[in-house]
Amino acid sequence: MHFKTKIWGAAVVGALGLATGLGVTLASAGAPAAKILPLVSKQTSFQEVDVGKVGPSAGDLVIFTDDFTLKNGRKQGTDVVVCTATSTTFSQCQATAFLPSGSIMSQGATPSPPPAKFQVSILGGTGAYKGTCGQYTVQAVSQTVSNETFELLPCR
Repeated sequence: MHFKTKIWGAAVVGALGLATGLGVTLASAGAPAAKILPLVSKQTSFQEVDVGKVGPSAGDLVIFTDDFTLKNGRKQGTDVVVCTATSTTFSQCQATAFLPSGSIMSQGATPSPPPAKFQVSILGGTGAYKGTCGQYTVQAVSQTVSNETFELLPCR
């Protein structure tokens, strides 16, 4: 398979900053305030599963975990990500972030391999993150490290 090691960087952990009280709030007239959170993701495990015919094909899996820190290195949580190839050019990914105050779920399609910078949707969460939606931008730093900027909004 020709998947880039960091298929879907730290999926969903934007709400980590909510647990620590860090972040910047932005709002425009008439729109709900967004919480903007910068985090660092470092991959801790990685596994490819070649399903069906040998080589890249629909159904192949990439499974990985990450640790999330603030810019100062203080650990904030972990995640589990599973990406399923839908073709040789796209994957559908699901991720759950495990945080001290709850979890955050995300899902979305990404090109395979993903570009160095891309955005994914945040679909919701549990505990303190119940009712959270939004998007985040992943910017690859290396094959195993990425910077993420999360934009969290109340779900409508």
